[in-house]
Amino acid sequence: VSVSSVTGEFDLMAEVRAKSSAHLGELLDDIRAIVPGRTRTVLVLNSFMEGRVPPLDSDPDGRQ
Repeated sequence: VSVSSVTGEFDLMAEVRAKSSAHLGELLDDIRAIVPGRTRTVLVLNSFMEGRVPPLDSDPDGRQ
């Protein structure tokens, strides 16, 4: 999805979307095959809401 240059311990941050854990493993293998030297992978998942925003009721009782 995206690759960003970052400061600190790591050089790059890549955002990827995988269909499954196995697919993620394949993506990581592909990245390791083209990156020179040794790589280190850290996985982070933080999804609070993605894609759709739920409707907000104007009235706490659900009336509009």
